[in-house]
Amino acid sequence: MYRALSERVAQLTGVVMVIGDTDTGKTSLSKVLAAESVKAGRTVAYIDADIAASTVGSAACVGLKILRDPADFTDLATPDAMRFVGSTDPNGVVLPHVVAVASLVSQARSEADLIILDTTGVVAGVVGQTLKYHLAEITG
Repeated sequence: MYRALSERVAQLTGVVMVIGDTDTGKTSLSKVLAAESVKAGRTVAYIDADIAASTVGSAACVGLKILRDPADFTDLATPDAMRFVGSTDPNGVVLPHVVAVASLVSQARSEADLIILDTTGVVAGVVGQTLKYHLAEITG
């Protein structure tokens, strides 16, 4: 389903930020992109910045998982690093959220050649727009 996109992403370096509304498949797409990139021989840093529905680490935290082998996906929930944001709702924690992501992106750059950033479903309004703007700025 995502074959052409996965093949293209597997050739990239830097950060791929996955953005979308709640329940639109951001995490599913992020996992596919990460898995296909690992299969292509890449070392992938999967950063889970969805503080309300965490895949890597705990809720209210941003988690980092370094993926080098397909077997690494069997324990995706256990983070290699994690930063506490303080809430599962981005309202009121935009700065801690951005700082947490920035910290993990910085760490990931030294450990992986591709970073997949799975973001929150908050995309509209002042909070959503501000959060996504700053995430794009720090990862670019």
